[in-house]
Amino acid sequence: DMIRGKKENKLKLAEELKIPLDPNKMLVSMMCRLAEQKSIYEVLDSIDKINKIENVQLLIIGNPGSHEVARKVGQYPDHKLENIFIHGKFAHPPLQHRVLAASNAILQPSKWEPCGYTQLEGMVYGAIPIVSKVGGHRNTVVPFDPENLSGYGIMIEIPTPELIIKSIKKAGELFNNAELYKIAVMNAVNEDFTWSGKRNSVGKYIQVYEQAVQKRTAQN
Repeated sequence: DMIRGKKENKLKLAEELKIPLDPNKMLVSMMCRLAEQKSIYEVLDSIDKINKIENVQLLIIGNPGSHEVARKVGQYPDHKLENIFIHGKFAHPPLQHRVLAASNAILQPSKWEPCGYTQLEGMVYGAIPIVSKVGGHRNTVVPFDPENLSGYGIMIEIPTPELIIKSIKKAGELFNNAELYKIAVMNAVNEDFTWSGKRNSVGKYIQVYEQAVQKRTAQN
């Protein structure tokens, strides 16, 4: 079972990274290059309040994009934050997959994002995406609708500290409702972003190409 397996994966990840992950709490992971584009400053400015969100833990993992970010990351040692863990180093691919396998949600509050692939990888592992409403996030994440039981993600309208906190709280509330959370997870797992999937990505590219050819031909 994908949801029950998360608990075991959290325990293994906790042992590997030497951090006290609670298998019964929602693990939200932010795994990326820690840079301004990814709203790392806004997240770091929020962690005292995120640390107090009931039943949620946050793992930040990635290589600091600058000396300034590294300095700021260094201000938050793990032992002072019960539910926040910062691993300020590059995560090699095998570790990335283990993080995704243990995570209940993926946090990506980017200020801009041409596509973003971590949210797509996370969905395969049953991690619901918490993303900013920009670029590829808007094209790949459908907000969860508890009334229609459709969608699977949580959208951050603007990546400000206040709205990032609000979105993580919303994710935590969803996690606490086991029935709705399972539906959101399975909706995410069952999404298909392959080239030949239901979104017809190849067909759309061919259509755009043909339209461009027709327009060029007409101009000549």
